[in-house]
Amino acid sequence: MSTALPLSPDRHNETLLPPPSQDALDVIPASRKPDDDRPQKASPSPQPLRRFSTTPHFDIASSSSTAYIALPVPDSSMAPSPISPPRGRSSFFHRNLGLFYIAGAQMFFSMMNLCAKLLSMGDPPIHPLEIILVRMLITWIGAITYLHYKKVPDYLIGPKGVRLLLVLRGVVGFFGLFGIYYSLQYLDLSDATVLTFLAPILTGYFGRIFLKEPFLRTELYAGIVSLAGVILIARPQSLFGDGSVGDATALQRLSAVGVALLGVFGAAAAYISIRAIGSRAHPLISVSMFSLYATVVSAIGLAVLQHPLTFPRTFFGWLEWIVIGISGFAAQILLTNGLQRERAGRGVSMVYLQMVFAFGFERYASLLL
Repeated sequence: MSTALPLSPDRHNETLLPPPSQDALDVIPASRKPDDDRPQKASPSPQPLRRFSTTPHFDIASSSSTAYIALPVPDSSMAPSPISPPRGRSSFFHRNLGLFYIAGAQMFFSMMNLCAKLLSMGDPPIHPLEIILVRMLITWIGAITYLHYKKVPDYLIGPKGVRLLLVLRGVVGFFGLFGIYYSLQYLDLSDATVLTFLAPILTGYFGRIFLKEPFLRTELYAGIVSLAGVILIARPQSLFGDGSVGDATALQRLSAVGVALLGVFGAAAAYISIRAIGSRAHPLISVSMFSLYATVVSAIGLAVLQHPLTFPRTFFGWLEWIVIGISGFAAQILLTNGLQRERAGRGVSMVYLQMVFAFGFERYASLLL
């Protein structure tokens, strides 16, 4: 039986296996002839043996720098079973988790838009900038409280490398928000919602241009077909002309359409900025920066316009305020998490679900009013 020589000083950093027992050491002859070409000697051990190559030990009977230690083959019943990937419903849910987040955000956005519409039609009517101020203030307080409680680093101004993107997200996000709220003053909820559905197609093109993400033809065709279906379902009065157009004049409706289209560009740019930030910043950091900027800009706008703050006079009016704040906060969290997990073009395709929620909420509200 051969004896393992001590290691040389230049190999003292190598990892060594524990020295084998004397009955487990199987010495290989000096010849490097494969094992298959020579007869195998029966092992006295009842367990099958396998060879395990190690570099630290040397055999004095061999010119090779490799020694082989015969180790028992582990019992198959003790070996850990490989972890199989999730299948069926679980696999489908994990693959499309971002889409589910965005779909849930659309429900809260539709609820928020309905309450904003009711507040703008109330007595006294609430200015869109005031609605943005209250909603974004509630969102910012909720986001900053959570970030402070969890001790997220750099939650006030964001981590380095994405601060400029966070500012951009706040600027363009405000225009997207103001566009929909301003249009709700002079357009029906279905009309305003149909205009916002131009954002998914525009977002797909922006993602291809700025983020180099693929925007497939199937996604483009699906967006066009979905937009056509939304128009046929909602039957906006601006196209079909059935029903009254309300107290808004033609000029007011035209200005509302123009501001809504500006909001479409702002919303598409906001989606792209969220996607560009990705996982480099906590989702609530993006939400807090956007809500803070929107709060400051809306407050400045109200001061410039010298518009006094108007508060609801009924219980349902205050309830609508609360719903706007909570639903806006939840929608921003779900939307940001979803866009961090999905491509821009594919993720925003779920925005079309907002039409389903908006149509149902509008019908339900018409029965109550």
